[in-house]
Amino acid sequence: MAKVDLRKFRERIRLLEETGREADRAVIEALGGFFVDTVTGLTPKDTNRAANGWIQAGREAGVTRRAMLPYLASSRRAVWIARLEEEIVQRERTIGRMQARLEGAKAEDAKKAGLRRLDGEAYARRENQRWFKDMERRLRLYKRRLKRSHEELAKANGAESFVFFDQRFDARRSFSTVRVPIYGGTGRIESDAFGDRIELINREPHVRLIERNPNLGHPFATAVNLTRSAGFAVARDKYFEVSRRRLRSAA
Repeated sequence: MAKVDLRKFRERIRLLEETGREADRAVIEALGGFFVDTVTGLTPKDTNRAANGWIQAGREAGVTRRAMLPYLASSRRAVWIARLEEEIVQRERTIGRMQARLEGAKAEDAKKAGLRRLDGEAYARRENQRWFKDMERRLRLYKRRLKRSHEELAKANGAESFVFFDQRFDARRSFSTVRVPIYGGTGRIESDAFGDRIELINREPHVRLIERNPNLGHPFATAVNLTRSAGFAVARDKYFEVSRRRLRSAA
């Protein structure tokens, strides 16, 4: 009976499996690099923080060597600081009006202390009425917000570059805030039995707000769609390039 040497056949199968894994990784890296380049190009660049979040994530994942952009002070820095100052002025005026009304009510109570109405009943004390209690509660809230506004203004004045959030970004906000720390981005490529996958996270807090603003073009969603279309052509070419190179080297 003739003996069949399967060693070369098994080696060929092993090579094909390894080529597939290497090509899969090359595809993920190509797609990730394409996405990073695309979303960076589409992201508005005022301070460069949002764009750098994507670049840093891509660099950490190993899918791009793109250089980080210089961090800049916002072109609207002076406008934002003026807005914070105006919020403080308006809040102080509101607090002043509320305090005056409460003090007026207390003064009326003091005038009528011990006096009786025509029906013999004592005058109701304004300090015990619901509106008075509600206004006291709102006054405490406004004072806390005023304190926070002063803190936000101090942070803004002490930083060359910061991110500003007001009601234009989120209608639920009762006062404007600033973010001074640079959060950047993180990225990685994970492998399991189903293959490789890439995770890119932009940690800058204003990225989601940029994405929700229709005037800014939805850079993330647009980059994802472009990666799914044009990006896959790049990935396909990369897959065949790696596969051909490995097979030729083993021939």
